[in-house]
Formats: sequence, structure tokens, C-alpha cells
Amino acid sequence: MRWKRSTKIYFLIVLIIVILVGFNLYSFYKLNTVKIFVEEYLEEEGYTQNEISVIDKFKSNLAGDRHWMVVVRLEGDQKVYYYFKSKNKLILESYILDGYDNVVNKVVKTRHSE
Repeated sequence: MRWKRSTKIYFLIVLIIVILVGFNLYSFYKLNTVKIFVEEYLEEEGYTQNEISVIDKFKSNLAGDRHWMVVVRLEGDQKVYYYFKSKNKLILESYILDGYDNVVNKVVKTRHSE
């Protein structure tokens, strides 16, 4: 069976839309899981919503799991913290203090498999 040219074009357009929507849903899922994990960690550490001045998710230009990160700034703290999630571990990637990036790469929370 031969497809008409217009059918091929419609199929290609629909395929591209499906791929773009799928990637955006995946990005949304990854960013939200990291943010929720960071919120749980901060709550366990005793911070309230009023003490957190900034908590924002973003895509970094780093590879792998570090592509999906969360930035946190706390009231009364000059540091800006950057977290990412790798498997079931929340990792403090770095913090910025006085304009200097201090790389930590420390596991701060582990979520056990359910």
C-alpha cells in the first residue's frame, strides 16, 4: 500500500508533536520529583515554608541526573544551595557563598525503596 504524500506529512507532524509532548512530560516529571524530594528533606531538617525564601526547579547544562536541579535559598542564610537526585539519593551538589561556587557532592538524604 502506498501512502499519499499528504498522509506522510501529517504522520510526520503528528509524530513530532508526540515526541515533543513526551519529552516535556518527562522533563516535568523529573523536575517535580527532585523538588518534592528537596522539600521533604528541608521539612525533616526542621525548616518551615516561611524560612525558605526560594525553592525553584530548573534544567542545568550538566549531564545525567545533574541536568534536573533545584536551587534553595533560606532566610538568614547567605548561601544558595543546589540539589539533584540520583536514583534514591538526594545530593547537595554545591552552594554559592560570596560569589564563589563550593562543590560538595554530598548525599544528604536517601529514600529507601518501597
